[in-house]
Amino acid sequence: MKGRQKGYTEVYFIERIIEEKFLRVESLSEESRKLADELATFLGLGEAQSIALCLQQRADVLLVDDERARRASEHLGIKWATTLDVLFALLLEEKLTTKKYEELITKHASQAWVEPEVIREYLEKARSTKGPDPNKPQKWR
Repeated sequence: MKGRQKGYTEVYFIERIIEEKFLRVESLSEESRKLADELATFLGLGEAQSIALCLQQRADVLLVDDERARRASEHLGIKWATTLDVLFALLLEEKLTTKKYEELITKHASQAWVEPEVIREYLEKARSTKGPDPNKPQKWR
């Protein structure tokens, strides 16, 4: 996987949620493939395919960091969340310790183009939230 070779933080989560059978790999239908090709004229291919698959599967939410893809998603009526949103949700659900959360936020910020004030906002949110018990085992649902 190219992302693992580059050290992208998303790979950690994607591999884990596939292993836990929380996420499954799907293929696009021919109709969705056509939509993805249209979207790819102004989005990256991965973002375009993700949006098309989200519509095909009638998914509840799309995980996407790219701003143009988020705007396209909104235009198509798709709810979205970013990697930072997911990390914060994992912290709130006590799946990550505050220390691990801050480590992953910092690593993500070094690999993705995220405004420094957005990173500060997510770090502040963690500090104002009671983090998980460091002695409590962390697991996925």
